Amino acid sequence: NTHALFVNGSTGKVGINDSSPTGNLSINGLNITYLTRAYTMSTSPVEVLRLSGFGNTPCFIRVYRQDATSPQGSQLIELYVASYGSGANSSAANLVQENKVSEGSIHGVTFTEAIVTNGINISVTGDDAGGEAQNLSFEVHHPTGTVSVL
Repeated sequence: NTHALFVNGSTGKVGINDSSPTGNLSINGLNITYLTRAYTMSTSPVEVLRLSGFGNTPCFIRVYRQDATSPQGSQLIELYVASYGSGANSSAANLVQENKVSEGSIHGVTFTEAIVTNGINISVTGDDAGGEAQNLSFEVHHPTGTVSVL
């Protein structure tokens, strides 16, 4: 294999047995993308991620959430997204959320999905309107497509 380890110097993306990585890290075509986003707790949905070019591709998203203000706390959430579509276009999607572990007095959140023109948008809705600052870190495992922060 001529690309057992490939590093794209201009994007910083790394491929193992993959000369065209689309995620931060691609291993044999499975991409892992790492993204972060600040979020202010709201009882209205806030779009945080876009999954583009997924078509019929499922993905797994691990969310590391930290409360930056009082009440202090942290949470680990796993999201499973399955989509249906033709080619790179998704025409339907379903998201399942598993709250794995939390510590401290952190308010709850719910993630939802919506089909949009350029893919699937992932939104987060808090259970408190207090406006606490949150730090969201995403680890997205996906075989195709791209992931971006909104």
